[in-house]
Amino acid sequence: MMKKTAAAAVSSWLVILLLTAAALAAGDAPRLTDADNGREITLAAGAVTHVTLLANAGTGYVWQVVSSDAGVVEVGKHDVKVDHAPGLVGGPIHYVFPLTAKKPGRATLTATFFRPWEKDTPPAKTVTINVVVGE
Repeated sequence: MMKKTAAAAVSSWLVILLLTAAALAAGDAPRLTDADNGREITLAAGAVTHVTLLANAGTGYVWQVVSSDAGVVEVGKHDVKVDHAPGLVGGPIHYVFPLTAKKPGRATLTATFFRPWEKDTPPAKTVTINVVVGE
């Protein structure tokens, strides 16, 4: 009985240790916003982070993020997080783009805030973040 209790305690501590290590590793990658415009960040190969950009629902403006080298930094499909009460028209929302550091190198992320139907109009806002992916 004592051996089973000791084994269970060791297993529990091992799980806690692994979860803590995973949380710390995930915390190493910075969360990016439009405040990081013009900044250079460094990520480890394999790191996953997000760029989160604010918008107002109902204005027609959308965010698009592209990478100058998708082999170095891949931009995933975005998600939209609603930050206002249901039914509120024109409230704040956040576009959340997942980023994966694929391999060592450099890439530039360019985020543009625009209305898709306004083809000849420059973006209302542009955010540029330089990314260095290390080993």
